[in-house]
Amino acid sequence: MTVAIIGPLETHRSAIEVIRALLKEHGFEVSLIESGDSSKPAFQDSIKKRDVFHSGYSFSDTRNLSSGSNESPPNKSLLTSQLLQEQYDDRLLEAVIGINNCRQIEPMLNTIYAIPETIPKLLVTNTPQNHGPCAADYPGIVILHSLTDLSSVNRFNLTFLRQTATILCALIHNPITENDSSDTDHNPPVIAVSTSEITATCTRHAQSILEQADYEVVLFDANGIGGQAMEALIRKGQIAGVLDLTTTELGNDILGGEASAGPDRMTAAATHSIPQVICPGGLDMVNFGPQHRVPHFHRHRTFYSTNSGHTLMRTSAEENDQIGLDIAQKASTSKGPTIILLPLQGISELDQKGSPFWDPESDRVLYESIRCNIIPAIDVVALDNHINDTLFAQIATKHLMDMVSEN
Repeated sequence: MTVAIIGPLETHRSAIEVIRALLKEHGFEVSLIESGDSSKPAFQDSIKKRDVFHSGYSFSDTRNLSSGSNESPPNKSLLTSQLLQEQYDDRLLEAVIGINNCRQIEPMLNTIYAIPETIPKLLVTNTPQNHGPCAADYPGIVILHSLTDLSSVNRFNLTFLRQTATILCALIHNPITENDSSDTDHNPPVIAVSTSEITATCTRHAQSILEQADYEVVLFDANGIGGQAMEALIRKGQIAGVLDLTTTELGNDILGGEASAGPDRMTAAATHSIPQVICPGGLDMVNFGPQHRVPHFHRHRTFYSTNSGHTLMRTSAEENDQIGLDIAQKASTSKGPTIILLPLQGISELDQKGSPFWDPESDRVLYESIRCNIIPAIDVVALDNHINDTLFAQIATKHLMDMVSEN
């Protein structure tokens, strides 16, 4: 059986050679598919020519790659997908592994994702997790992030490459079958809940209530990656309702914090008619990571650090005015049922009487900005509770369950 390795065979020759050798030690045949810009296969001196698939077209740029011809070249991603599909149809393909650099990650992911889901698929990349495409957009692909560049092999990435080959072998020996999916006779509706350490008490209460009502609850940490994953699954139609208790990623995006999920955060439910309850959980803070990453012009602000890599800055009234406008504008585009709940006694564990971020005036400006900019069709309800109060969680979940059942 064959394992296909897709990668830039010339520039990443040494890394691909390590993985190829390890796979051969485990008894697998290996086919190499050129994904780079090289005009010739890099391994022609060491393996049979028929073992290298090469179309002569760039994998990363398919817009205008013909040389001296008026005809447009075929899309290499499509050619590669067709080639792999043919191997799969002939029962020759056992697994696929992609090795890439930052420039090629999306076409590489799209090509691998097109392979039937029962085939183990793995991607090795040096693209940082928070800068690459969201893994939730490519379910079924195991994505491994290398700490070093893979254009050469050294003592650090050699261990990583060996682990990569081991993981791929484990995936091959424990394949996903057609009957291994999550589909069962009982498929409760899925509720997405955004969470964080500073709203965890609320999310635990909400999760318990929802699960007792026979919903499946999926928690997404509001750390940037979690918000991206939640939005991706909503866009894919996998989510029945959204309990957006922790919207701190919005403030991080506007103010340059490290927990940003990008400008599209809190847009998927609105555009896909998914019922949602929106709460301003965690909007009293922005996460700048280690203290040295805090911009100099913020050094006079109020900070709270749980450890050396976690520096939180209290948002100001002016900043909350911007954040409130962002929430109102995004919520106002909602095609499905939407409600915004405002906890008047604080929006995080740190925002309550006696705590470092307690600032009722800044919270008031946030709430007033939401009220002034929201369309009349969206209800905004103020509750005389702290976000982590049990009663607040009960009210939020009841609103969502009512909307989901009616929807």
